[in-house]
Amino acid sequence: PEIHASMQLLMNITPAAYMSGNKNLNIYCVLRIVNISLKHGHSAYSSYAYATYSVLLGGILGKYQTSYQVGAMAMNLADQIDDLSVKSQTQFVFAALVNHWTSELDITINITRQAYKNAMESGNHIFASFAIANLLYYYFFRGWQLTKINLESKKYINFIKHYKNKDMILSWNIHDLCIRGLSVTKISFSSNELINEKTDLET
Repeated sequence: PEIHASMQLLMNITPAAYMSGNKNLNIYCVLRIVNISLKHGHSAYSSYAYATYSVLLGGILGKYQTSYQVGAMAMNLADQIDDLSVKSQTQFVFAALVNHWTSELDITINITRQAYKNAMESGNHIFASFAIANLLYYYFFRGWQLTKINLESKKYINFIKHYKNKDMILSWNIHDLCIRGLSVTKISFSSNELINEKTDLET
């Protein structure tokens, strides 16, 4: 029970450490979970740790093929667990930070969609929000028309309003306005349309 609790605590710390820019804490937590898993056996949290470890292998050490192999192992391990929340986090990390090095964008999109579905079913609204934001950008990279992407973003409005994660959608809308030349200036992220959009999300 103590080992399980330790791994859960470490896993819960890693997203906050990553988002806050505390790289050393994030790396420590990931490596600690990996070490515990190798010493005491895998748990539901091991797949997420291996997925995040694979990011370090590629992003820091430049070992992209090894990174993909470890990430693929993490995905296989995630398929064997019943914890949809952990599974969604593993899928999101692999899709967002590993898969693109050696595989095509369509696979990244499909995995991210699965991550969103599992996150929603498990109540992991933080990673569901991350998946939404990434999907909108992936659709842009895939060559979707901006109007189609914006229509897609509207599907998530009720979710965004309910869980107060408006920044997930606004981040895309800001770039969309700049691309279409609708911002106040070429280097501005402000427009009347964006202000109205933000007001709608807050009501």
